[in-house]
Amino acid sequence: METHFREKEKLLIFHQANGIGGAVRSLTDNISYLTKFYDLEIWLFGTHKPTIDYLQNLGYPIRVFSDFVPSYYGHAVTLPFKWYHPLRTIRSLFRFVKSISLVSSALAQNDAKVVYLNTSVLGAQAIGAKRAGKRVVWHIREEPKTKNRLLHYFSNTLIRKYSDCVICICNTYKKKLNPINAKIVYNYYKARNNTPQIDNKTSEFKILFMGGAIPHKGLEELLQALVILLRKDINIKLTVAGNKPDFSKRNISFKHIVKQIFFSNFYSRTIQSIFNANPKLINKVHFTGYVQDIYQLYEEADTLVWSASVSHFARPIMEALSHGIPVVGAAHDCVTEFISNGVNGLTYTPGSHNELAKQLETLVNSNTLIKELAINGKATSIQYFDPQKNRSYLHQLIQEQFIES
Repeated sequence: METHFREKEKLLIFHQANGIGGAVRSLTDNISYLTKFYDLEIWLFGTHKPTIDYLQNLGYPIRVFSDFVPSYYGHAVTLPFKWYHPLRTIRSLFRFVKSISLVSSALAQNDAKVVYLNTSVLGAQAIGAKRAGKRVVWHIREEPKTKNRLLHYFSNTLIRKYSDCVICICNTYKKKLNPINAKIVYNYYKARNNTPQIDNKTSEFKILFMGGAIPHKGLEELLQALVILLRKDINIKLTVAGNKPDFSKRNISFKHIVKQIFFSNFYSRTIQSIFNANPKLINKVHFTGYVQDIYQLYEEADTLVWSASVSHFARPIMEALSHGIPVVGAAHDCVTEFISNGVNGLTYTPGSHNELAKQLETLVNSNTLIKELAINGKATSIQYFDPQKNRSYLHQLIQEQFIES
């Protein structure tokens, strides 16, 4: 008797190559699962070589588009307008329109029926995919980082209009986007150890910050809180994983000055000024750069601090809870959806480094609280971030689009 096997459907995955962070780790998890059901092809939009190299080493077909992708900090793929950067706005608008045309043309020659967008800033790519007649699954991992209502409306309109299925990583994002077709698929993560690591700590209180020296991550707020703790002679150590600040001397040429005015946020200078004003910080802060083995970082930490200045539920919060590491987070609505102050973590008013310092001091002085938060945090991770349940639901939603097509 002859047996017939059904060929796998082709699934295109779009990702913006701007850095190796939480979105890439989530993408890697999803790829390893979705490859069981689909013939995967990954299209990368961007020029960040470490990201491209990392994903190419996974062994899947990769296509890189680097000549027409707007800069990341302009939010220019979804949000091409930067009212305070006129030159960047013009450049971004040009690339935005060009992206739509080129993606549409490239997809017209591809037999995939469904496109999965792994990040929220791929608006031009979504429009191009719809113009090419593809079904679009759009995974929203963070809110657009803008307080401008017009830009927010523009972004949300793109997401509603040019997607067949919107996936949000938390209920907060779903409520704010309010698309009829939105579904919630929580991220997922599994720690190496099933029990919280709460009994193997040293006298030095180790704080972990995941995200590096990127403006909206809020590293400067944490550093200011550490200054307060050091003045009280509290024995602490901060590990910063991710993008390192550039402390090199600046070129003073006219061309460089113009570039700084229009295209730089001066964030490295902000970080450096905090160190210059507080020399004690130098020996208390370690910048690791990109770290591939994040398990060790969590297993050595006493707490994770998430001090983002914008509403953002980051993957590190989920990872820390899964490891049984207490989280101290800025009380944005997407964080308080999962973290209850004093129950499974600690929260503080966003922007208040004094309040953050008080919460950290509370943890330092109470091993009982650390253990309680660790156990309850682990329970939260099991409730929301179960790998088997969440990735299965993601597959179900993608498969529904193939049926619809």
